[in-house]
Amino acid sequence: MTKEQQMTLLIQVLDKKEYLPGKMKTGLYHVGNRYWGKTDYLYRMYKALLQQKPEFRENNEFISYETREDGLYFICEEEELPITRRKLKNLLISYIDVCEKILPLGTLVELKSEFMKEAAPQGSDNLKIIITHRFLDYTDSTYFHYAGVPYPTGMLGSQNVIHLSSALIQSVIQEGFADEMEETYVHLMKEEFLVDRDMHSVGFATEEEKNELRERMESNE
Repeated sequence: MTKEQQMTLLIQVLDKKEYLPGKMKTGLYHVGNRYWGKTDYLYRMYKALLQQKPEFRENNEFISYETREDGLYFICEEEELPITRRKLKNLLISYIDVCEKILPLGTLVELKSEFMKEAAPQGSDNLKIIITHRFLDYTDSTYFHYAGVPYPTGMLGSQNVIHLSSALIQSVIQEGFADEMEETYVHLMKEEFLVDRDMHSVGFATEEEKNELRERMESNE
């Protein structure tokens, strides 16, 4: 997506969150400029929330949170927002889903080791995937960023593809072709999923959502 498309999308997503005060939204919009395509810090903050850490901040970062006597505060530059953990997790999920780069079709990626233990053929040291599908939704609440086939073998007679989220990718080996049509497509799909349908990527699914997804996918096999 272009920077203009990214900012438009972020504004649309944040404007739907009634718990965000209007006077603070301008600063929150600028968080997107800081983290376009660079969501590692946002993931670390989200993980800290899941681990019930009372505070999280790193040097020179734009945002942080801390727990005080009267509750949790989300800090964005000089502005502070009292917020619940549930709402802060919701906000970080939206930032990540908007700001995370979507790789083009045909991109070759290597997956993280924790995924390889389950999906890689026995004896394989790594698992490389060529992305063949994107924005796959099997339920009304979650979607997969990608699906693909193993490199270099393809599917070896199986018709099923391997589904994955951006968080499972260790590295990009070779990126696929992209042009203005690609940027427009990604923007439209993110707008549909994140704004119109109020969905989130499968990496942030609740246990209930995971169970529903598993049942839907098994019924489609």
